[in-house]
Amino acid sequence: MKFLVIGSSGLLGTTLLAKGKEVGFDVVGADLPDVDITSETSVRTVLDLVRPAIVINSAAYTDVEGAETPEGFEIASKVNGDGPGNLAAACRERGTPFIHLSTDYVFNGTDASGVSEDIVPGEPMNAYGKTKRMGEKNIIEIAGIQSGSDFSDMDSALYIVRLSWLFGHGAKNFVGKIAERAKTQGKVSVVDDEIGCPLFTDDFAKFLLSLIHDRPAPGIYHPGGQGSCSRYEFATEVLKHLNIPATITPCKLSDFPRKAHIANISILRNTKRPALRPWQEMVEEYAKATRT
Repeated sequence: MKFLVIGSSGLLGTTLLAKGKEVGFDVVGADLPDVDITSETSVRTVLDLVRPAIVINSAAYTDVEGAETPEGFEIASKVNGDGPGNLAAACRERGTPFIHLSTDYVFNGTDASGVSEDIVPGEPMNAYGKTKRMGEKNIIEIAGIQSGSDFSDMDSALYIVRLSWLFGHGAKNFVGKIAERAKTQGKVSVVDDEIGCPLFTDDFAKFLLSLIHDRPAPGIYHPGGQGSCSRYEFATEVLKHLNIPATITPCKLSDFPRKAHIANISILRNTKRPALRPWQEMVEEYAKATRT
């Protein structure tokens, strides 16, 4: 089976390419300048050239702070909003299954129990979240009226997979930044009032491959790991398994003023697919691979 990964040079894209090849898929990656998802013509051209059996979109404008500026919001609206709609429309025309990767930022925060896939987001807290929600709405419009967390048109073969607190090798993310700062400075301050569910890229890739294999009902999916934690607890676990001696001091989100509003609690509940392993086990495997 051949599948096309759009945005193949990012943290998610590189992992999907590697894991797909490991299990024997014919994986093709595409990024700028090979494909511009904001252009309907560019999208149709690459799909007709590659002729994939499935398309995965991991391309996105991810500068949360930058999206708060007029220029950044304009770019993010095109990439995160228009782009997914262009891909979904082109894939549906060709009968090609399409998986779009979205984010917990489409919500404006959750309670401690988290949000399941059938909860409809309200108004996102920041500009980045608004652009990602635009993309979701464009896909849902193409897929048909939403019924719970599934799409009413079961022949649409369109999927939205929301991610949060993703970490892995090969790109700058929370885990890498904390580890580097701990090594160089011997101390780090990490917020203890931001709660979420860490997700290792390897575990997400396995989730996605199972989605491709099983072909469940088109709709929305949350591949969260078991359990939740604060950023402080997350960092403590990471440094412990990386054997990095450093002083970790808890602090608050308010200690780091930002342009973009960030939710204190953002937990995605996976109620539709087999449960993933606890986040602590994910951190342990990440650290083991890092040390070798």
